[in-house]
Amino acid sequence: MDSNQPEHWQIPAALAALGFGGGFAALAPARAEALEPAVWPVLALLLYATFCQIRWQDLRPAADGKQFLKALALSQAVFVPLMVAVMTLPLPDSPTLKLAILLVLLAPCTDWFVTFTHLGGGSTQQATLATPVLLAGQLVLLPLWLILLAGPAAVEVIAVDRFLVVFAGLIALPLGLALILEMGTRRWQPLHHVAQISRRAMTPFLLLLLFVLAASHLPHLAGTGSVLLGVSLLYVAYLLAVPALGFLVSSRLELTPVATRTLIFSLAARNSFVVMPFALTLPEPALAAGVIVVQSVIEVGGLILYTRLIPALVPLQASTPSNSG
Repeated sequence: MDSNQPEHWQIPAALAALGFGGGFAALAPARAEALEPAVWPVLALLLYATFCQIRWQDLRPAADGKQFLKALALSQAVFVPLMVAVMTLPLPDSPTLKLAILLVLLAPCTDWFVTFTHLGGGSTQQATLATPVLLAGQLVLLPLWLILLAGPAAVEVIAVDRFLVVFAGLIALPLGLALILEMGTRRWQPLHHVAQISRRAMTPFLLLLLFVLAASHLPHLAGTGSVLLGVSLLYVAYLLAVPALGFLVSSRLELTPVATRTLIFSLAARNSFVVMPFALTLPEPALAAGVIVVQSVIEVGGLILYTRLIPALVPLQASTPSNSG
């Protein structure tokens, strides 16, 4: 992963982008509202840069890769949805609110978690190998869990035709372009520079998206402060529960300490901006965007704390070599 991946300075940068967006909306509301159509192309560019982070040709299984993937699949496909189901029971009766929260908490991250795994002493080999598995798994299982947890009535508010268009334009197309670029770099040297630029563009695109979202959607969030505060507490509770879940699964499957650390970071990191285009198709897009952005800010702060906390909670055994390279 490139050095432009989320580091400690990016939380204040993200908050500044949100602040500038909100300030622009206050000073020039008409111009700010006119930025709303720009959300989609900026989001497509961000997802393209995100998918470029995955080094498909460098994937190599770690020594305990099969056992780790088993723990990962069991946790992400079964235990996390069950935990989220319990945590979302007190939510108010709002289809947009519940679906947006479910979208973000049920979708495991496919990019940032690799970097934070490295910073927290986990295995970047295992994390990189997990990224395509996580992406494929959530595309298959996420719709099923949404129906089970939100109920058919709530899912009916989703515009299926818009979902399909969004999937094709903002998920399949950026992913396809990223794969084509990686294959092209093997045959044409100049494409290496394009790939490097694409990977480095992830952070600028992220900050631009936060600015545009804040400018175009924050005015519509008036009166939802108490709701977003409650959502923030839910996200904090999720981050507090994740290490215990990771310890439990790891102990049952006898993972190494390095693999345990990697699993915990995977459970903590969610695919915030990959699910954003789907959240924006909900009946209250501004509320959905607020739910996603709040989660992303809290998650990055939590992951930074994890880089200090998890190595202390999961110390390496003297006889266990680290495979974090």
